[in-house]
Amino acid sequence: MPTYEFGPFVLDAAERRLTRDGRRVAVPAKAWQILVMLVEAGGRLVPHEAFRAKLWSDVVVEDRTLTVHVSTLRKALGADPVDGYIGLAVINKFLTTVDYGLKSFELTRDKGRVIDLVVAVDPNVLEFPMRVTSSGFLSSEVTLDGVNRPLNFIVDTGASISVLSASLLKTENFSTVTRTGRMRVFGAAGVADDVETLLLPRLTVGPSERAAVRAVVLDLEPLNETAGFIQNGIIGGNFLRHYRVTFDFARRIVQLAPEHPVKVDKEEPPVRPSGAAIS
Repeated sequence: MPTYEFGPFVLDAAERRLTRDGRRVAVPAKAWQILVMLVEAGGRLVPHEAFRAKLWSDVVVEDRTLTVHVSTLRKALGADPVDGYIGLAVINKFLTTVDYGLKSFELTRDKGRVIDLVVAVDPNVLEFPMRVTSSGFLSSEVTLDGVNRPLNFIVDTGASISVLSASLLKTENFSTVTRTGRMRVFGAAGVADDVETLLLPRLTVGPSERAAVRAVVLDLEPLNETAGFIQNGIIGGNFLRHYRVTFDFARRIVQLAPEHPVKVDKEEPPVRPSGAAIS
């Protein structure tokens, strides 16, 4: 069986050994099985039903059982609890950068519009305009294959997966979209069961485009009640993690720099749920 490396961890599946910076980490049996399934998935989504079939095929368990074991795994890995929230009122005073590869969040004072020079020096840096909704979300126009008009998507670095609104799916012709199954979704508004998942053939935002973008279908009507203009979806971490993302609030610009690729044994590791997260 292969050995997987992610962050400071090394997982040896054959020896059932997990180390962090060379020191062994104790992981309970069920939490270990969950961890192995996640790293073997290489960043792909693992639906709730897959865990149930693998770990509890011969018994009936409550839905919360998986949640309990995931919580145990997070504690074993040393995941820090969330103690607060840094809002737009703070970050819009800075150049705000999220680097998925380095797992860093950086606030930089705007010193002489240095960010303007980055695009001129590095042609690989992409930028596109953003708007702020009435409720404080950052939104940009995107295009999707099969839809002949621009759409507004929230740019959410806290979401592990992208989202397509249920109303858009009903009103537009998505004949090129592949339906890939259903799963449980954990989000800021709570837990949603049996959520449809799709594979979008192509998602384009500004000069950046990616093919085969996975998305979940959610009801965004509650969000749109206070957004000020209709949001058709969310650009999540499965799109953004290929870049170093900088928000320039003074210019109302998002910059994407293709740096620091995230790898686990030549594939991307699972992203921990945050905004519109999955399990």
